[in-house]
Amino acid sequence: MLRRTFLTGLALAGCGRAAVTGSAEGTPAGPRSQSYDLSVSPRGEAYLIWIETTSDEGADRHALRLSRLDGEEWSYAQTIATGGDDWFVNFADHASIAAGPGGRLMASWPYRPPGAAGSKWGLATRIVFSADRGKTWRRVTDLGADNTTDYSGFIGFSAGDFGFRAAYLAPLAKGSEQHDAAHVKTLRFVDFSVDGALLRDERVDADVCSCCPLASAGSEAGPVVVYRDHEAGEIRDISIVRRVGGEWTKPRPVHRDGWKINGCPANGAVIQAEGRRVAAAWFTAADEKPHVRLALSDDSGESFGRPIEIDEGHAAGWADAAILPHGRTAVSWLEKRPQEPGMGNVMLRLVERDGTTGPARVIGEASSGRATGIPQMARLGDELLLVWRRNGQVQTKLVRAE
Repeated sequence: MLRRTFLTGLALAGCGRAAVTGSAEGTPAGPRSQSYDLSVSPRGEAYLIWIETTSDEGADRHALRLSRLDGEEWSYAQTIATGGDDWFVNFADHASIAAGPGGRLMASWPYRPPGAAGSKWGLATRIVFSADRGKTWRRVTDLGADNTTDYSGFIGFSAGDFGFRAAYLAPLAKGSEQHDAAHVKTLRFVDFSVDGALLRDERVDADVCSCCPLASAGSEAGPVVVYRDHEAGEIRDISIVRRVGGEWTKPRPVHRDGWKINGCPANGAVIQAEGRRVAAAWFTAADEKPHVRLALSDDSGESFGRPIEIDEGHAAGWADAAILPHGRTAVSWLEKRPQEPGMGNVMLRLVERDGTTGPARVIGEASSGRATGIPQMARLGDELLLVWRRNGQVQTKLVRAE
């Protein structure tokens, strides 16, 4: 591992290079780093994004940083943007990154717009674009810029030769009409060109769970989105919508877990697609039995097989998935340690096309709660790159997909 150097000043902190393989500490992120995300471009370039916080005379300052994996080392961290108390730094509605073709990137983070000053939940999401691998950035749009007491966010990016796409949660009402203390949320989907131009923004579902992370992907038949839905009787199972022939399908459950919960668990779903293969992974605690599950599809998400139990019996959740060659799928998640309250492990398991599961592997130690953030995973050739947070710092690990 190369020596890491920390320079003073918000725009320079945490700018060392760090090796990845064989070390959970391989990360360019500095102390008090969190709100992270990971993306791999169509050409296999991996990018890591996170927020670092420093204190200046009792006031917190934040910096959104970016690093690219170069072989087995992270590049020097670049600063995308900085801010103060108008930023919302959170484990669930975290900063997001999408890596498109030709070094094009799109990033987002939540902030409090001027009209929501003094409001607890009045938040918007800023989206920025780079055409040069993160050297320079320009603002594309602010989702929910007119919010006063409600929030727009929980970005689920996807990218490809088509450009960029994002699913996100948005309020039912706009601006001064926001008086709903229950925070009824809708699911929306936005399309951007390959050069970052906003093309369209449309509503897909008028009533969804209010604060669970979601995900989108591009299948052979078109974009797909998984998210925690909100159905009659406070049932909050994972639903999927698909855009086929330019039209969105009606929401339907990936699987009917029947989880009844009067509130949002902030523990959602992920989806990955490669051609007609689609993999969806999620957390449920139906019947007060927590589980991480995986469901597979061979028809672009039109139908799924029976869910496969992934966890070891003590799931904390926050799953991720990666589609591998030869029909295999990798799933990562956070598992509690029953004999050590508050502690957990970042786990990895491979699943064969027929649903056969391999052994669970411990990738690293972590808190079993929200301090870990939402572990992320991405495929890099025949390896898997994982990122999570431990002891107040974002860290990564590169492992063989075997």
